[in-house]
Amino acid sequence: HPRDERHAFRLFLDAAEAGYEKAWHAVAHCRENGIGTLANPVRAATDYRLAAEYGLPDAQFRYAVLLRLGEVVRQNDEESFRWLSKAAAQGHPDAICELGYYYDKGIAVQKDPIRARHLFEEAGSLGCARAMTNLAQLYAVGRGVEPDEEKAVDLFLQAADAGDPRGGVAYAYCLAAGRGCQPDAERGVRVLKQLVDAGVAFANLALADLYFNGTGVQADMPK
Repeated sequence: HPRDERHAFRLFLDAAEAGYEKAWHAVAHCRENGIGTLANPVRAATDYRLAAEYGLPDAQFRYAVLLRLGEVVRQNDEESFRWLSKAAAQGHPDAICELGYYYDKGIAVQKDPIRARHLFEEAGSLGCARAMTNLAQLYAVGRGVEPDEEKAVDLFLQAADAGDPRGGVAYAYCLAAGRGCQPDAERGVRVLKQLVDAGVAFANLALADLYFNGTGVQADMPK
C-alpha cells in the first residue's frame, strides 16, 4: 500500500479512543510533528501525559522532556524528574541517561556526580550513545570518578561509533590536542569533516576552530 499518513493517524486515534492505551503515544507523536494531521504541540503534550499515566515509558520520557523545556507546558523540573524516574524504572535508556544528567547538574535533586556516573554507565550499557559521551565528560574532568583522560577518549570514540555526534566532536578535539591520546590533529580534522558531511551543524564550528588556530590544517586566514 502507498504511504498514507492521514489514514494512519486516523487509525491511531480510533484505536486510542477505543481503549488501546499504547496508541496514545503514536497520536501524540503525530500531533507533535504534524504527521498525518496539523501540528499541535500543546494537544500533543496532553496526549503524552495521558500515555504517560497509562505507564508507557516512551511517553513518560517525552513528557518529562517537555516539562523540562517549558515551551508547550509550564516548566516544572520536579515533575520532569518524577516522570523520568518512572520511565527509568522501566529500563528506558534515554530516561536513565537524562536522569543521570539531572543528578550531575543538580536539577530538581541534590547534585550527586557519583549517582550520575552510575546512571550514565547503566544507560550506556543499554545502548544509549549520549550516555557514553556524558560518562566520558565525567572521566575527562574527574567529576564523580578519578580523572582518566585515556578512558574519556575511549568513551568518546565509543559514543561516536554508536551514533552520538557530540562524542565525535569531543573525540576530534582530543585528537587535535593530544588529550588522553597521541596527538593526531589531521585525523581529528577528518573526523570533523565526516560529521560535517553527515549534516552535523555544530561540527562546522569545531572544524572552523581548528582551521582558525591552524590545528591539523594549514591556517587559512585572509592576508
